[in-house]
Amino acid sequence: MACPLAGEPLTIYAAPDNGQGQFVPVTYSRTDSNGVWTATLPPGPSRIVEVAYEGGGGGAVLGSVSGQIKLQVAAPVRLIRTPRQHVPWGSKLRFIGYLPGGYVPLRGKHLRVRLGIGSAHTTVATIATQPDGLFSFSFHFGPGNVVRRYWFQFLTLPEGDHPFTPGASRKVYVTVG
Repeated sequence: MACPLAGEPLTIYAAPDNGQGQFVPVTYSRTDSNGVWTATLPPGPSRIVEVAYEGGGGGAVLGSVSGQIKLQVAAPVRLIRTPRQHVPWGSKLRFIGYLPGGYVPLRGKHLRVRLGIGSAHTTVATIATQPDGLFSFSFHFGPGNVVRRYWFQFLTLPEGDHPFTPGASRKVYVTVG
């Protein structure tokens, strides 16, 4: 019968899930009287996490490292400037946003721009952010004579060197006409 290891220190390591294996300590924990522990990780990208126990009891208990687990985090997409909610036909709309959280590739991160009406949507463009995560997008409505309510949304695309799962901005609704 195994005895729980009570009061033992643990180090929790994490590495961005970008294939580089750069593990660093992110937090610490200690087992309770039943050998159970919990930890809260700081905010960050999708990560690979492992826990290390250094051992104890003057060498009587050997150290060990847990198996790796993947923590999935969706890419945040923030809009900082959006067009007015009601515009006439023929208007040019401009959106400005950014990807917080870092780890944006030097060539930028690709985003899909969706235009929708109701539950239907289509991709109207694929754009790239700047290396600092900033992006802008302009859209021009042609002439028309009816009133329509459209929405726009910006979504990240899956790419191996950006350690976030795909994420999306909020929908921005624009009434045209």
